[in-house]
Amino acid sequence: MKDNNSCFKPLKNGFGIQPIGKSPLGVGDMHETFKIDKQGNISEGHTTVRIPGGKSTHMPWTPK
Repeated sequence: MKDNNSCFKPLKNGFGIQPIGKSPLGVGDMHETFKIDKQGNISEGHTTVRIPGGKSTHMPWTPK
């Protein structure tokens, strides 16, 4: 299995994206998007599942 930790992509707004792999459907992909504070703590985030055709679903880590 590929080590996805090496695929972490920091963004300029304090967020980062961590690929997870294929979606449960076997097509498309899943990734985590999260915000890291200066101490290295995760303060918010969500999981995204994308499938072909431009469809995506965001699942927040904390309910609103």
